[in-house]
Amino acid sequence: MHHKYKTPVYSLVMQGILLSIMTFGMGFVDLLFVGTWLSIPTYLIGFAFFYKFADKKTRG
Repeated sequence: MHHKYKTPVYSLVMQGILLSIMTFGMGFVDLLFVGTWLSIPTYLIGFAFFYKFADKKTRG
């Protein structure tokens, strides 16, 4: 979690790296389709995990 913005920084960075690697072997439409279906669940799972972790830390 980013200490100031409370966003899942590492999840977003890993998504960027994965999508950058995928650009070498795919066309634009393929990349758009696959990237969307990979990034939405990854972001939601990562955000839920980090939110739950941060919520436990703030409760004590």
